[in-house]
Amino acid sequence: MAGLRRPTCAPLWLDSARSGQRRNRKPDRSDDSRSPETGRNCPRSVAWGARTPVYQCQWRHFSRMVGVVEWKHLGLMCLEEKSLQVCSEAESDEVREQRCLPSYLVETGVFNPGDRNMVPKSIEQSEKEQFAKIFSKDDWRLFKEFAEIYFQEATRLKRYNMQVSPHIKLLARNIRKRLFIGLGVELLLKAVYLKWGRGINTLSGKSRLYDLASLTSDPRDQPDADSTLSLAFLIDNLPKVITLTNNHSTLKGLKLAKVFRNKEGHVVTPNHTYVPETYRAIEGALVELYQDAFSESLEVTFSIGTGEKAVWRTSAS
Repeated sequence: MAGLRRPTCAPLWLDSARSGQRRNRKPDRSDDSRSPETGRNCPRSVAWGARTPVYQCQWRHFSRMVGVVEWKHLGLMCLEEKSLQVCSEAESDEVREQRCLPSYLVETGVFNPGDRNMVPKSIEQSEKEQFAKIFSKDDWRLFKEFAEIYFQEATRLKRYNMQVSPHIKLLARNIRKRLFIGLGVELLLKAVYLKWGRGINTLSGKSRLYDLASLTSDPRDQPDADSTLSLAFLIDNLPKVITLTNNHSTLKGLKLAKVFRNKEGHVVTPNHTYVPETYRAIEGALVELYQDAFSESLEVTFSIGTGEKAVWRTSAS
């Protein structure tokens, strides 16, 4: 937080989120301090770290003060020392928000200055931003590496690895194997797209096949940092990205893996008939994809049935 101006008041919801306290708790009068702007007593707390005291104050205490931004939808306000410009009540709400928004709330990402209602980001939005990225061609190796982590665990996972009740060990192992196969396929396909210069982010909210090198500054064709192409789209458009030795068998195996990812990630069924041909089709599709996309030889057996030996080996062709 170096370089940020010290806030003298902060909304209760902000302090509660940072400190883990209940939002509607009663103020602790044992640590009250007088606000330098108003002389009013405001419960003192810590919102930005142990060295930065702030004060929780109800907005009605300051509703007539010059230069104060109000969050009436929260029933609270926050003012920042020496940073607010004078804003006349005659000015429009939009002008007042642009001129008076406390800078530390913008710098720390609490508020989006483009949102004239100044609604704080939800917990979901804040967490999603941790994953937001416009992926480039250089990212393909990381995608492939983690796809192989899932694949290798799917091949080697044993019943004794499952820390569950004995009567569901086999079910839990097989569910986890199928889920990891599906996750691995999605990451591997994204690695293929990136390696071959194709984008994996959606464009302006739409799923479209495009070359990373052909992107322009047109605002209608900008990659979405928080959204990537669906697995179904990746599979269906794969023949347009690379030349497949056998379209039918490669796409069939990938679509079976898609079923694993979709179903095992959303439901739990107590019985699942083992069909060896399903796993052999997925293994065959991966062998073909490794050769066509990466020029690598792959040997793989996911070891589901009795007597099947787990295998995962790759080598440059």
